[in-house]
Amino acid sequence: MNIKIINSIFSKVNTYEDAKILADFLKYKETYWRQTQFRRVEKEYYKPLVKKGEFLTGFIPRVKNYCISNNIPINIEEPPLPLIPYFTDDQIENITIPRGLKLKPDQVFAIKNILTNIRGVIFHPTGSGKTIIFLSFISLFPDLNSLIVVNTKDILEQTFERASEFFPKEVGKLGGGYNSPNRITIATIQTLKDIPSDSLFFKEIDIVVIDETHHCARFSKPFSTEGGGSYAKVLSSIDCPFKIGFTATLPHEGKGQLALEGYIGPVISKKKISEVERLAKIKVILKKLPITLAAREAKSYQEVYKYSVTFNSRRHKLVLQTADNLVKAGRTVLIIVSLVQHGNNILDMAHRLFPHLRIEFVWSKIPGTTRTTIKKDLNEGLVDVVIADAVWKEGVDIPTLGAIINAAGGKSEINTIQSLGRGLRTVPGIKDDVILVDILDISSRYLVEHFGLRLVLYFDEGWMGNEQF
Repeated sequence: MNIKIINSIFSKVNTYEDAKILADFLKYKETYWRQTQFRRVEKEYYKPLVKKGEFLTGFIPRVKNYCISNNIPINIEEPPLPLIPYFTDDQIENITIPRGLKLKPDQVFAIKNILTNIRGVIFHPTGSGKTIIFLSFISLFPDLNSLIVVNTKDILEQTFERASEFFPKEVGKLGGGYNSPNRITIATIQTLKDIPSDSLFFKEIDIVVIDETHHCARFSKPFSTEGGGSYAKVLSSIDCPFKIGFTATLPHEGKGQLALEGYIGPVISKKKISEVERLAKIKVILKKLPITLAAREAKSYQEVYKYSVTFNSRRHKLVLQTADNLVKAGRTVLIIVSLVQHGNNILDMAHRLFPHLRIEFVWSKIPGTTRTTIKKDLNEGLVDVVIADAVWKEGVDIPTLGAIINAAGGKSEINTIQSLGRGLRTVPGIKDDVILVDILDISSRYLVEHFGLRLVLYFDEGWMGNEQF
């Protein structure tokens, strides 16, 4: 098999035979609904990720492994790579970090793997210092232009603040009302996706870092006829040597895994929460709710969620009573919800029944400056409890956070781990663990099934605790 790497985005084979070999394993499963005479039935089919012999360059390691495993001769023609300086272990371990911090062994390991592989995904837990890793890596190349892609305005501000400590006067922002690119630019994906693919800005990028890279889970043209995902579109516009993704979770389904690998690269460094000693211990506490008759009689999941979660006053009271006990035990608390209405309902009850609690509600329509102030107040103990929707689901760092209450339920392992990430850092003299409170509701098979999936995660990770609040 003869492969030509066109650039960091696309590679190509020239023969039909080679293209067919690639298409047989570079594919993912899709489904569609077909109407028969009596009912709609779900059908499966496979979508190949090879178009006219072209495929995504991120798949090169996978293609190499496939060819070696199947005794297929392979020859790869690639363009000249930029000369990457050699860095000794001592140089990497002693990278200057603000606040007098030093790189930890797992962070050094990740940086070495980036230098070796050029591109790929760093799969490390939230709170392990992924921002420190990519800023330290960028610091090794003081003459290169870097783009750091984030998903929300909150993470934009948080990353900008941290990067500015590393690189004073060299950091700019795109998105969230800002248009000030610099040698190192922090940008929201929402802003980048609207920039023309042939813009000079993209052409001048040497290093691209994708924070919360699990969002890169869809394809763009030519592998999608629907226009594709925002991350795929942006990464298809940037031909640069270094493409690095950072995440605490990975997509579970094949399409998402392949999109992540194709546009960025394979996982090149992996750590579990239990393997990072400096992270807080996680202790799970389970609470049980009485049966809600309206939810038991509901037919759809939407109705079940409405009666058992969004408008369930007994659930709201259990959540707030638990939060109150945690606050009395000296912990700050984050209550996770999915719907704004749910958050407002909990907040209304808190004002009526727990007026002594200093409580705030953070959601997407609240100004970014206000959310930043609330985060700071929670971290400093000036606020006892914050209710938050998806706007704080990931990426937001609250080191002193003492407890998280999953008021929303749900079945996603990704959401559970991302929510935990808000409080995974240890703070000497203040905390060395974080409590996760989850709620069992047997009113519906949906709720029992989702709780069971979360419970499997807790047991697999060894997070079950015995404390009672």
